[in-house]
Amino acid sequence: MTLKKLIGLLAVSSLTLAACQDQAEDPAETEEATEEPAEDQEETEEGQDDEATEEDSEEEAADGEGDEADSQDTFDKAAERTDGEAVVPVGLEVLGEWTNDGYVVTSSGPQAEINLNILPDEGVEQFYVYITDEDGTILDKAENEVEYTYSVDGVEDEIVLYAGTSEEDLGEVDDTVDPEQDFVRNERIIIQPGEEVPEEEEEA
Repeated sequence: MTLKKLIGLLAVSSLTLAACQDQAEDPAETEEATEEPAEDQEETEEGQDDEATEEDSEEEAADGEGDEADSQDTFDKAAERTDGEAVVPVGLEVLGEWTNDGYVVTSSGPQAEINLNILPDEGVEQFYVYITDEDGTILDKAENEVEYTYSVDGVEDEIVLYAGTSEEDLGEVDDTVDPEQDFVRNERIIIQPGEEVPEEEEEA
């Protein structure tokens, strides 16, 4: 009987010891189980950071492309303006009020004066300035003058004239030219009758 009891006690002790070992191992497993989600969370956060970085890179690339497109548009528009406003060898300025139809010059009484500034490019040695009527008939001509005045008498109604410049001699008074085609620069001038000058001022 004593041997059986001893064997039974040993068996109970073994079972108790095994149970204690299992309980001692459980906290470690719990800690491992707890650590695993933390690692998963870190991986998730890293993945989100990578995605955010990729999105930021894509947005920056898109912004860069947009800036390049804007710059290209600006260059294209600048090129269009340059092509539309070609530099001419003999420029021309009219002293008058600019409108979409041309420069307006108002007469003083029956007389009007057209004042021009001619702007030859550097290197241009010979140039001409012309005044023509609406049909292109040359009314007056000057050579190598940078300031030029043309007087019109008897202004009663609106008169349309053209002023133009050229490096070539296009003809003499009463010859006909095409202001739009023959001149390197031309301006349409509209002379409008102004108020009549009082007789006292005319006598003075």
